[in-house]
Amino acid sequence: MASYVWSVTEADALTTIHEAIIQALREQPKSYLPIKDLIYQMNRHAKKLRFHRQNKHNLAIKYLNDKFGSFEDFLDDYGFYAILERNKKTFVYFLEHNYSEDLCRPRITKNKEWILVETDDY
Repeated sequence: MASYVWSVTEADALTTIHEAIIQALREQPKSYLPIKDLIYQMNRHAKKLRFHRQNKHNLAIKYLNDKFGSFEDFLDDYGFYAILERNKKTFVYFLEHNYSEDLCRPRITKNKEWILVETDDY
């Protein structure tokens, strides 16, 4: 996996990407889109932010693939997106009831793994 030098902070990038994804999904009557359509919409909405100085790398999807490995891995980090496969197509759903703005940070645990944190407070 290539690692690029991005011209944007991670906080700005993630804020813009979440806004773009949520806007694209909320515009749909049932709050879901095929993943390919969502990627297109996300890139279109997030165009206002310059991710990279070279135009060929200035896409939100390239940023996510570089930082998270894949778009699906990024979406899995958040409890308000659901990825479902139907009829050999992958769809992304926005779970409005699970959403609040303060949740736009990645989850600490993933795939039901526990992280033990040692503290001196007993």
